[in-house]
Amino acid sequence: MGSLENSLPKIVKTALKDEDKITRGLVNVLLNQVFTRQSKTNLRQTVISALDTEIDNSIDAGLIDIEKLGEDD
Repeated sequence: MGSLENSLPKIVKTALKDEDKITRGLVNVLLNQVFTRQSKTNLRQTVISALDTEIDNSIDAGLIDIEKLGEDD
């Protein structure tokens, strides 16, 4: 594993420390898809599908209120 792959978890954790749980979860899904994907063919669609699934799961779990999407806190 290269240097970036080794240091990325710490970088991401630091960069996202003030973000909400949903944002951190979506970033983790994205990074897992990018780093675990053996073949680069159709990576874009794989990432989109994984994020869509994670967002749907978060909505189903009540972690995301679709009525309030886009509203400032």
